[in-house]
Parts: sequence; C-alpha cells; structure tokens
Amino acid sequence: MSAAQLERLQEHLQRLRLFKVRERLEALLQDATTQETPYADFLDLVLTEEVASKTAKHVTMRTRLARFPFVKSLETFDFSYQPSLDKKQIQTLATCHFIEHRENVVLLGPPGVGKTHLAVGLGLKAIERGYRVLFTTAASMIAALSRAVSENRLDERLKIYTVPRLVIVDEIGYLPIDRAGANLFFQLISRRYERGPMILTTNQSFGSWGEVFGRPGHCDRDSRPDPASRDHRQHPGQFVSAQREAEGRPRPSGRGDGVNPGGGIFNYQAWGNLDCR
Repeated sequence: MSAAQLERLQEHLQRLRLFKVRERLEALLQDATTQETPYADFLDLVLTEEVASKTAKHVTMRTRLARFPFVKSLETFDFSYQPSLDKKQIQTLATCHFIEHRENVVLLGPPGVGKTHLAVGLGLKAIERGYRVLFTTAASMIAALSRAVSENRLDERLKIYTVPRLVIVDEIGYLPIDRAGANLFFQLISRRYERGPMILTTNQSFGSWGEVFGRPGHCDRDSRPDPASRDHRQHPGQFVSAQREAEGRPRPSGRGDGVNPGGGIFNYQAWGNLDCR
C-alpha cells in the first residue's frame, strides 16, 4: 500500500469518525496481510473494534453524567453478608427489563446493608445497556427543587430529573421532608410516570412513608386505594428488602418490618394516597 493510499484511508476514517480504526489502521492492515485474513473477517474485526471503543467511551461519559457517589458494580456486592436478599431477584433486575416495563424499584433496609451499592450497581447495568441514568439523594433533590421554586426555574429543574430514562433517589426517610418538599417530590413522580422508572432506597417501611412526607397516618395499609379500582394509577415495580440485626449480623429472611420482608411485587397506588397539598 502506498503512502498516498494510507493517508487517504486515514482521512476517510477521520471524516467517518472511526477514530479507533484510524489509530490502529497500519497495525490492523499488517496483521491482516501477515495472516492472510479474508476480507469479510477483516471488516468484521475492524468494525467490532470500533464499536467496542465507542461503547466504552459512551459508558464512561454516561457514568460521569450519572453523578454516582462511587462506582461499584453488582459483581463486587457481597451477597454472603446479606443472606436475606434474594440474589436471583437482583440478577433479574440486572437485565434491566424493569426499565422497559417502567417498573419502579424500592430497596429497603437499615443503614449499612448495601442499598446504595445495589442501586449504583443497577444504574451501571442500565448505562451498559445504553440508558441515561441520574443519581441523587432525596435531600439534595428536594433542596435543588426548592431553590428552583425561589428562582422561578422549577420547570427547568424538573426536566433535569425527568429526561434520564432511570433516576435513582437515595436515602428517602433519612431526613424529614416538609409539606413543600413532599409536594415537589410528587410533582417529579407525576412527570416521570410515563417517562421511565425510578430506583428508591429507604430505611423506612411503607407504613412510615406518611410521616416521612409530612402526612402522619396517610400511608397506612388500610388507607391505600383498592387494588381493583381503576380510578388510581397503577405503577407496578420490584420491592427488595435487606434486614440486619442491631449488632450487625444478617437477619434471616422473613423477620423484617412486616412489609414484604423477602422481596416481591408492590405497586405505587399508595403514593397516590399521600396528599401533600
């Protein structure tokens, strides 16, 4: 191959934004010549390498934009430390089908059981599959929305939490939320309803969510809407519970707080009953 032809190929690759192939063109051509690689195999190799490079760059960029507090994969999670967790359920969630089905996920348990690690790990799986993800704590999100109200930029700020396909809200219930904050939170829930799901982590059972959102007694089980009623929005999702004894030993499955301790399905009809007006 002449120098002029090599230069022309590199220019074409630059225009097509095939930067990885352009970078490795001479080495790839040399290997193909030495090994007498068939044309189809060579093309397959070149395109595979370029796609892998672009995918890695996109994953890196989306991971940075997600604003995770740390980057820990599900593969590094120690399930032996939390035997009350249903590992198969987590593995199913890792396929990210819940995103396509718009199923919200709640990770419930006391501090220190790995809820944030699981949430970040699921977020990373979503990013690997091409989804845009955003991580925030409940306190940070409500503070940002409250500040936006005072600056008359609420719609603009809500869009930040609405656009990503998956939003992770960490630490619900760790700090009290006043009426105004709860109202802003549920405005976001309403906007995200058709857009995509959320992953929530909390140390509070659903029976306590009324108090968390400034409405004591408004999330009691008996006050939830009738599941058979079509007058309320139904948004099914996954409920994952991890329990631990006070001294730090894992608690056997089934000894939770009485709210589906082993995991399973819940739905967000209860949220519609939290009147934060």
